[in-house]
Amino acid sequence: MDTIRVLAERNLVADVKYYPSSSRVISERRESLDDAENKLVLAAFENKWEPSITKIDALPIERQAIALDLLNDYYRYDKFKSSNRNDGSLSKKEKKILLRRAKIPISSKTITVPPPTIRSDHGHKTARAGIGEIIENQTLYTELSWRPAYHDLLDPSNGYTTSSALEFMDIRFQINHETRDAFLDSVTVLDIVSLEPRDVFFNNISWRLRSGWQRGFLNKASNSGLTYLDLGAGLSYRLSKDSNATLLYGFAESEISYGKPLNENHRLALGYQIGLISEPIRTWRLQAYLQYRAGLLGEMSRNYYSNISQSLRVTRNISLQFNAEQLGFSKIDPTYKLSAYYYF
Repeated sequence: MDTIRVLAERNLVADVKYYPSSSRVISERRESLDDAENKLVLAAFENKWEPSITKIDALPIERQAIALDLLNDYYRYDKFKSSNRNDGSLSKKEKKILLRRAKIPISSKTITVPPPTIRSDHGHKTARAGIGEIIENQTLYTELSWRPAYHDLLDPSNGYTTSSALEFMDIRFQINHETRDAFLDSVTVLDIVSLEPRDVFFNNISWRLRSGWQRGFLNKASNSGLTYLDLGAGLSYRLSKDSNATLLYGFAESEISYGKPLNENHRLALGYQIGLISEPIRTWRLQAYLQYRAGLLGEMSRNYYSNISQSLRVTRNISLQFNAEQLGFSKIDPTYKLSAYYYF
């Protein structure tokens, strides 16, 4: 991304062309058919060939052509995804589809996938610095943060995929206003989230990975920290066909942690996370989730954690974020944070 920006700034980029993925082409072709026709094509793909293909043959000739083109796209996509082969060989089903399609004297409809309204290199820059104010347990902290790369789920979405995130070396320092103590609060070495939504054809698996170091465990006053690795896998669904519609997701998760704040200095825990990501308007993003972890080895505590976060894009490279989080359902006050971020 940064390389493209540098080349463009030096007038070394003559033209930019958009090449949509196969999944985008399939999604766009499905829009040419109604729900009943799409169900016929899917049924033919899912080993209900004879009854479904007979009904496809009964469609008006123009609809037959689109349906057979979509069915062929399904088989090609499935073959490449399952075997990673695109050598031009045809299965028996593909040959049957193409023979039927060849008998229809209508050219295949050209599928035009609209390019993103904002190119990737026109989104926010990849490095980020931030300053924030935190209220936690009736104590005020100032937070300073720095991240060399790249994008998280609450960063401005223009030019980026709205359902994925990749962060590297997110470092956060905090200053206690009462004691004037300054300390390293957390280092996120790597944080990857992929929330590819599922639908009737695309059986995507969502997943996440997060590793790093954080100060304390249930207690910011602790002078020691713990190293952790979190892994999760699950499912994501959009509430409508709109690519910017609210996304619901759920993960089964595991955690491995090591550090002095933990009982026996280690913890193996399992749990889950459920949440949503929404973008009501192009400049405003919202994420809310509930997380549960139950210790199995070492530190045996069971913890609920809830978070509601919002971000507002001020300019291309400036955003504001507000976070409210709660540990468990106890009488402990929620933690509130208001941050300003600059991308460079």
